[in-house]
Amino acid sequence: MISATSRSSPLAILLLIAAPASVTLAQDEVPEGGVQQSTHTINLQPGETFEFDVPLWRTGTQVTVAFKPTRRFAPVPMQPRQLARRQPRSLSDIEGSISAGVARQATETSAFTFQLRIDSQTRAADPALSGLRTFVVTVGRLPRGAPTNARGLLRNVSEQPQSGEVRVQSVDAAAMVRLASERQRAAIQETIEASDPDLIFTLDHTLQRHLAGYPGGKSEFETRLSEMFAEVGISNAFVRTVTQSMQPFQAQIQGNVRNQQLRDVTTDQAVSMPVVRTVRAVRPAQIEVEALEPVPTLQVIELPEPTPQDSLQLFRIYLAAIKSHRCADDAGWEWGCDEEEPYVVWSADSPDYMRRGVTDKAGNMVRNSERFLTGYTNVFSVSEGSPQHRRPTYPLIYMYQVIESDPGGPSTEDLMEAIGAGVATTLAFYMGDIPALIAGGIETLKQTTDYFMKLAARGDDLYPIMVAVFDEGRFLILTSGDSPGPLDANLFESAGDYSKFAIRVPVVRKGGNEQWSLVYIISREAVPPPDVAMGTLCSFQAMQGAYYIRHRSYRGEVTPVATPLDRQDATFRMVAGLAHGDWVSLESVNHPGHYLRHQNFEFHLQQASDDQLFKEEATFRIVPGMAGADYVTLESYNYPGHYIYWTSDWKLRLGDFFYDMPDYMKWQPAAQALWRQAATFRAVDPLTQQ
Repeated sequence: MISATSRSSPLAILLLIAAPASVTLAQDEVPEGGVQQSTHTINLQPGETFEFDVPLWRTGTQVTVAFKPTRRFAPVPMQPRQLARRQPRSLSDIEGSISAGVARQATETSAFTFQLRIDSQTRAADPALSGLRTFVVTVGRLPRGAPTNARGLLRNVSEQPQSGEVRVQSVDAAAMVRLASERQRAAIQETIEASDPDLIFTLDHTLQRHLAGYPGGKSEFETRLSEMFAEVGISNAFVRTVTQSMQPFQAQIQGNVRNQQLRDVTTDQAVSMPVVRTVRAVRPAQIEVEALEPVPTLQVIELPEPTPQDSLQLFRIYLAAIKSHRCADDAGWEWGCDEEEPYVVWSADSPDYMRRGVTDKAGNMVRNSERFLTGYTNVFSVSEGSPQHRRPTYPLIYMYQVIESDPGGPSTEDLMEAIGAGVATTLAFYMGDIPALIAGGIETLKQTTDYFMKLAARGDDLYPIMVAVFDEGRFLILTSGDSPGPLDANLFESAGDYSKFAIRVPVVRKGGNEQWSLVYIISREAVPPPDVAMGTLCSFQAMQGAYYIRHRSYRGEVTPVATPLDRQDATFRMVAGLAHGDWVSLESVNHPGHYLRHQNFEFHLQQASDDQLFKEEATFRIVPGMAGADYVTLESYNYPGHYIYWTSDWKLRLGDFFYDMPDYMKWQPAAQALWRQAATFRAVDPLTQQ
């Protein structure tokens, strides 16, 4: 064992303690007067252990030990880890490369182990805070009479000699807590100054009323907000933390208000919906342009007329990788770029889809490092743990934010609630109308989410929120490119639109400087339509039970079947579509020449005519079932995106999810699943033959 004490002179240590943080630090800070640092030179053979003194603070200590390799006693920069260059020619090649890269990352091990010995007890480094060359141990408040010195044990577990510098830092934990509190206050102050003052007041006022149970009764906006909070899972404990954090800024918040109606609002009064409509119109000039993706708004294009040969288009979005463009001196050591641990918080929302996630931390990153992301990376798919593609309900808002982790930062649950609260509150501002939000409220969404994220971050470094919006046309454009493929390049050099997939590489900037690049991939899967034999007889059974599409008194219904007449009413002939020969129309078997058609979104059985509108309203496309691939769903020819479904009063209707679902149910997963089931049927043998 090699043993050493600090090789820094007492004067050097005193200078380090007294130096202002702004002198030594490029990014984060350590508390002035609350840190002790020392430096050691080592040359460890395999299996050898270096032992050194570590001072402790009585109020608690965060110990950081970092190794910097040297060559001939001259410091060399840490080599950034980058993604391998491949020759992928297809999406499957890329997915294979990602899987292999993630597997390689999982096998990376440090050349060292580190333990901290306090008296006769030893503590291992915290894996959540440590990297390959940086080790962190947190020590609590010391008992009365306990020694204020520990011993660090750094062991070379590699098969190679390790030469370089070991730097040791002991930070007063109590001072770190105070510093984190000061940093959070500064972040809140920045948010207040950068955001619309009426928006900040409305948020703060409404959250206080939410905790108080809405004295005087809920307004329309507050009713929607409480419903959204319940659906997203925003706890009162989270809201209480937010309001307590804002308490020191009450005078400033109220003093900044511009709208006289807001100035006159008391605690037992709600902000009215007319005032909310003025609040949500945030000035675009307050948002950095670089914080938006190149196409932040809904894009509408003319799509070619679909035919039954056109497969149903399913999509997936997943986060793949992150790259650093920054050099951080987080520990204050001025010896080059320190290792960082960024992660990504994201949300994806559409009329029938709400998902949010936090990726694992991408450890051991310095400038130009590239790492695959792991953890919650399936932004849009069948389920959080499934890579299967799914059918979108448009439009879809994808929002994400890079955060750089520091000790004492927020939990995953805190971050999920924060980004969820931002989405839920903005949706309440727009009464759940996502198209209206996209048309004029992206800035409101960003400022509202930033408000909650700053309050939850606990001093972690937040980077500008990014937003992308997709409709069907945008998805199809991105996944219908003609690029030859990202040949001999890694993902960060392969941005582009390809056949059946797109590689997106947005750059996150702060203060005009590039900080991070992300890679997320959009892929498309074509599902062929169910095989339908024209001219055959068929009945359609509801997914929920023994109920069948039928006509009765010339009206479309879904009912149980008991009598021979019921069976005839529930049997149809599948014929070539009256408006398009490759689609289908449903002809009654007991009323030949009569077809099911929709009219004012209700269904009737009517005799065929040459009227073009009749032909279009009696023509449908059979697609895979919304609630199950073994079933079918019938889509309208002249109302794309509208489907045949049935209601609790047995009526057969045409509609889409967003506009037919009652507002209070739109964001309830059980209600969404029920609607999809109501639009899903099984094509069975004709009931007249049973």
